Amino acid sequence: MTSIYGKEILPPAAPHLREPPPELRPWKDKPPNESTVHLTPHMVNAEMLKLFNNEMPRIPSSSELKNRLKKQLKKDDNNK
Repeated sequence: MTSIYGKEILPPAAPHLREPPPELRPWKDKPPNESTVHLTPHMVNAEMLKLFNNEMPRIPSSSELKNRLKKQLKKDDNNK
């Protein structure tokens, strides 16, 4: 929808996209604290990757799986 001046008229922003009230946005009014660490998206991704790699087991490659299967088959043949 456009106004009579040719500029686009946007509907009001959704409540979750509006600026929070001053009491909920102390970062605007106060200077940043020295002890506060501001994480960039890259740093967050790196931390998440560390957590993911520590908690998730590594998936073996197809050649590793083939080698394991060959060893298991050899053991089974030897036990017969």
